[in-house]
Amino acid sequence: MRARSRQKIMDQILESAQNSLEKQGPAALSLRAIAREIGMVSSGIYRYVASRDELLTLLIRQQFEHLAKHVRGALEMAPESPGLRLGVLCEAMLNWSRLHHAEWDLLYGTPVPDFKVPRVPEEDDPGVAVIREILVLAAQGLPRTISGSYPMLSDATAPLVPGLTESQVQAAVFVWTGLIGLISAERRGWFGPGFEEFASVMLPGFVENAVVTLGFDSTAS
Repeated sequence: MRARSRQKIMDQILESAQNSLEKQGPAALSLRAIAREIGMVSSGIYRYVASRDELLTLLIRQQFEHLAKHVRGALEMAPESPGLRLGVLCEAMLNWSRLHHAEWDLLYGTPVPDFKVPRVPEEDDPGVAVIREILVLAAQGLPRTISGSYPMLSDATAPLVPGLTESQVQAAVFVWTGLIGLISAERRGWFGPGFEEFASVMLPGFVENAVVTLGFDSTAS
């Protein structure tokens, strides 16, 4: 009974924090303000979250889980072709960013001052879910050798999808960072007035280039 009551209060804290995030952004997140909103004395909230950073970490984890669920749901209905699956993944990421503006900015926008996301084991980190899906697709490609050697990338991604070549890892990371950059450019208005949803125009070309980068057979993608 006590565990259910605690979870109910945690849900209220996270819901209030989410509302604050949407209205004011992550930098303005305040434990005292959240406590007031849910009818709790300001000191009481510290029995549930130790600090603003812990609450931000919970919010970030929650939103990465939501994004991963959205992408995986789209991939469940996608064809087997790696190129087509990549297109579905990219479209799902873009759609999620448009449905969840504040959440996308929390995950991929301007870092919150004085906040560092704590490291967690890869198998328990929802933040790697999308790059893992791209790495799985990369395993089916034969990318060209890319200039430069980045063994750190291979070491970092090996726990997610073992057995990839260095070129496959590099290609996957280029596609992943490029996709985040394209979506964030739209989110932050970098294309300028009149280009509010210009990422939709650019996405097919982005996917075509990504297919080449990952070394998929274009006739089968």
